Amino acid sequence: MHYWLIRMLRYIDVRILYAFASVFVVPVCLVVNETRGIIYRYFRRHFGYSPVKALWKTYVNHCMFSQVVIDRFAMYAGKTFRIDTEGHEHFDALSALPSAFVQLSAHVGNYEMGGYSLQPKQKKINALVFAGETATVMENRQRLLSQNNMGMI
Repeated sequence: MHYWLIRMLRYIDVRILYAFASVFVVPVCLVVNETRGIIYRYFRRHFGYSPVKALWKTYVNHCMFSQVVIDRFAMYAGKTFRIDTEGHEHFDALSALPSAFVQLSAHVGNYEMGGYSLQPKQKKINALVFAGETATVMENRQRLLSQNNMGMI
């Protein structure tokens, strides 16, 4: 399925898949997926939203997640995105130094996306990535990261 999704994204606009996901995929996921209750309760208890607003926010959360997944495969298909990075000058300064540095984040996927956009020129960067993906995802990830002087750990 990943292979066909990547091929399809070479020819169609990602917004078409965003719409498809929000109309067909996400509602099905909300009915079938048991984790919907966790997100719903988060909006109800943490933010104190009404039941209707919490349900709407749960739906929007799922839509945003589906867009992130679609964007990931769109990058594998060769599409490019403009990514604004706060504090990019700090990254440039650290990567210009001869010594090594460690950059930490609360989400591993941030560095996968960073590997497609940061493009360090002075030194090779090693990013921590989840290795339990399918072969198609791992091959595409390796191809894109190696083009940008990035390695995978």
